[in-house]
This record gives sequence, C-alpha cells and structure tokens, in this order.
Amino acid sequence: MHDTITSYTSPGISIKPISKNLFKSCFIWQFEDIPKETSGFYIIYSRIDIPLYVGESHDLQNRIKQHNDGRTKGEYRRIKKEIALHLKGGSTKNTDYAELKKYFYRVEYYECNSLDRRIYELFYMLKFETPFNKKPNIYCEFNGHNSFKYAKQYLEEHLEELVCSVDGDEVDLLFFIEEEAEFYKTDPVEIMIWKIHNAKFGNESDFRTFSRDISLKTKDLGVESIDGLPLETFLRKFIMDPANPKLRETLFIHGLDEFLNT
Repeated sequence: MHDTITSYTSPGISIKPISKNLFKSCFIWQFEDIPKETSGFYIIYSRIDIPLYVGESHDLQNRIKQHNDGRTKGEYRRIKKEIALHLKGGSTKNTDYAELKKYFYRVEYYECNSLDRRIYELFYMLKFETPFNKKPNIYCEFNGHNSFKYAKQYLEEHLEELVCSVDGDEVDLLFFIEEEAEFYKTDPVEIMIWKIHNAKFGNESDFRTFSRDISLKTKDLGVESIDGLPLETFLRKFIMDPANPKLRETLFIHGLDEFLNT
C-alpha cells in the first residue's frame, strides 16, 4: 500500500487524512448494505487490501453497484473505452473496461457533503497513487504520467498480487468460496467457517440456516485463535494468501483444512 502523503496544505487549504475508524466497510457485492442516497467518497481495495480506485458520489449505493456490475457482468454504463483500447492494444468492445474492475474486492466509504467528497477524492487519489482512476487521476497529473500507461504498467508489475495463483495454475483456490460469498452477499470468512464446519462434522447445512447461529457454530470448531490471532482474523489472512504453505500447514495442525478437499 502506498502512503506518499500524510497531509496537503496550500494557501487557505489544509487537508488531513480521516481517521480509519470513521470509515465504513463492505465487500463490493454488499452494496445494498449502504443506505440509498448516501453522499460521500469511497476507496476500492484488492483482495490483499491494495487501494486501486477512489471515487465520490451523491448515491454511494448506486455507484458501488455500477462498479460491481462492471466487475461481475462485464457491463458498465459509463465505460472508459480508452483504457480498454490501451490495455488490449487495439480495437475492443466497450465492456472490456471490466478488465480492471475484476480486481475490485472491498470498499471503504466515508459519508460527507458534496464539497468534502470531491476534495477527499482527489486527496486520497494522490495519497494512495491509485492505478485504476482515469480522469481525473491527480497522481498522474502531478507526476507527469499518462494514466493509461500507468494502469497498464501497474497490471503488468502487480498482477500476481491481484490474482491468486496456486502452483503456477491460474486457478483461484478460493474461487468457489468467493463465488458463494457474492451469491449470499456475505463475508468470505463466514463462508469459510461454514465450509470448515460442514467438513469437520460431516454436515450439509444450508448457509442461510447456518448463518443464524454462526457465533455458536464457530465455537463448535474448538479453535478461538491461531498464532495469536482471532480465528476470523487468521482466516482473512489466509484468504489474502491462500497459496502460502505455512498458512495451509497451520490450518492442517488445527484440523481446519478438510474443507479444501471438498
């Protein structure tokens, strides 16, 4: 994660970062959890919490829905055709802007008025050097970069951080878990706990039924913490790096790895 600036000051203007605990967070497919017509700005992160895009809107729910639609369906109403053309190196369909959006995973947002959200959008775009903003991309403007080339170069250099690869295969170990998290509009960690519980006890419970008592079901596993981390925190760490052999071995030691074979 880049952290190039901590504040911005010019004549009559002084901007400082917002305290992290004042942001609200959801996965991009949980856009319906954001109240309708909420005004504010947002930061979109990758699976391993790399800030990729900053935006603002008078209706955050609808705006995040547009991002999610572009990521999952290959459809996006206000397509950035130039980025798609640059990435493909030739003519392409407008819907190919989803090439960038498929890496969008988690959203943090802050509720504020129309003036503040525009100011903070630019501030955080510069602070995090977000690669997938097109215009304006104030980081590129300040540093004389072409935003299209910046996006392409970022993808080329950081693709392995954005796409989970196991044993050289372009196969996401947690693809089905994340697919189900999107289907149920929930946290992938809760899906993992459900899968682990079913595998450990030989159950075939429905997730919606399971989720009603998920706190009690989690206690059934008999593992409150791993390596000094709460179980849920460790599982999120695993999601960020599922190919890590040490993390997989740790799951095995605690008897929580059976779900990987189901």
